[in-house]
Amino acid sequence: MRSIFLSDIADLVHRALRNRERREREEELKQYRSYIDRVFDTIDDVFFVLTEDGSLIRWNDTFTKVTGYTDSEIESMDPVDFMTEADRDETVAAIEQVIDEGHAQLEASVVTKDGTTIPYEFVANRVNHPDGTTRIVGIGRDISARLEREQKLKRIREQMAFALDITDSILWAIDLETEKSTDYGPTERVFGAEPEGIDDFIANVVHPDDRETVSKVFAEIRERKTEEFNVEFRTVPSPDETRWVLSIGYIRNDETQEPDRLVGLATDVTERRKRERELQRQNDRLEEFTSVVSHDLRNPLSVAEGRLRLAQVDCDSEHLDDVETALARIDTLVTDLLTLAREGEEAGGQDILNLGEVARTCWKTVETADATLEIELDHQVRADRSRLRQLFENCYRNAVEHGGEAVTITVGHLDGGFYIEDDGPGIPEGDNEEVFKAGHSTNTEGTGFGLSIIQQVVEAHDWNIRAITGSAGGARFEITGVKFSDK
Repeated sequence: MRSIFLSDIADLVHRALRNRERREREEELKQYRSYIDRVFDTIDDVFFVLTEDGSLIRWNDTFTKVTGYTDSEIESMDPVDFMTEADRDETVAAIEQVIDEGHAQLEASVVTKDGTTIPYEFVANRVNHPDGTTRIVGIGRDISARLEREQKLKRIREQMAFALDITDSILWAIDLETEKSTDYGPTERVFGAEPEGIDDFIANVVHPDDRETVSKVFAEIRERKTEEFNVEFRTVPSPDETRWVLSIGYIRNDETQEPDRLVGLATDVTERRKRERELQRQNDRLEEFTSVVSHDLRNPLSVAEGRLRLAQVDCDSEHLDDVETALARIDTLVTDLLTLAREGEEAGGQDILNLGEVARTCWKTVETADATLEIELDHQVRADRSRLRQLFENCYRNAVEHGGEAVTITVGHLDGGFYIEDDGPGIPEGDNEEVFKAGHSTNTEGTGFGLSIIQQVVEAHDWNIRAITGSAGGARFEITGVKFSDK
């Protein structure tokens, strides 16, 4: 009896111990599951678990926050209920792919409870549950920022392609380890082909007469004698076409282990070359013209003036006075022509000059008869002294020629410039632009080059000029775009 009692007690103790161990294991499992749930809930991405038939059985807090649905609402919903109509078929196909192949990836748009659409990327895998059933475990990530970056990059690439195309430019890069090249832009139009590397480029793109020059530049790059690439050469896109290309680049050294790259821009400069050749021809013709004017005309003119003075000593005739006037006009015309031809478009050495002082000095060197000068200007400006004098002197002569010997000329300040105005008859209506054309004059005794010289001086200083009617009805010339040095 006693032995039976002891056996029962031992059995009870054993069962109690087993129950306690079971409860401890269940508690540990419960704590572990709670830990896993907390881990999943801290993930910013959407986490979910589906059964083999596609039913949702588990999800994290992010899933709830993103969709806007409550847990009880989600329990009664299918995965496709969270997708846009356009993405539902692909969603079903992706679930089937996970079951069949073990893995699937999908980009689709999630529709939240309030109707907001959010682009997501989903990755899911097939997992075998301990109870023998199949589960689908997946993660979804919001790709709005990525798509926005991709769209922005696409726009940049489109803009770059447009810019390269309209400027006939090619963006290129060469891996200096493999010497393979990558090109972006109108390659075939400018090069005739897409070169695969440096040697292919030199052999099949560069004009035969320029290959030595280009090869030398590349050799210096290879030997690291220089890190800059700057060469102008010809290409032959087609048998009957030759184009000039300016290519500029530099070696880009990455701090990573990536090989050095030579990157640069090749621009079609064929039209620029044509303009340069045409400009050179024009300059040559202009040089020939100035030579004829300064020598072939000036020499006979000097002889005529000398003969006239001798004739005036021997004979007192009004006809000789007319000859003297005509010769003086020819001399003025020749001087103005040479000024237009020789001065060019850019101002020379520039100094800080007082506009008022220059205006007064120029008044003393011009035949102004009984004309009057009023100066209301005392600002300093950086300018070419000689050419600034030409501006004032020609304005004064123009005013006297057209306004009469008693004309009053005013030089005054403008916001961002100055003006020269007279009280003469003014500029004929509709001639405000015409007056600056070479040879244009409403005075039979004028050369028609004075205002053209003025405009040339103004443009040489990057200023602007316009002719309008002045306050007293005369001509008013406003020079703007002037940067005063005393401000």
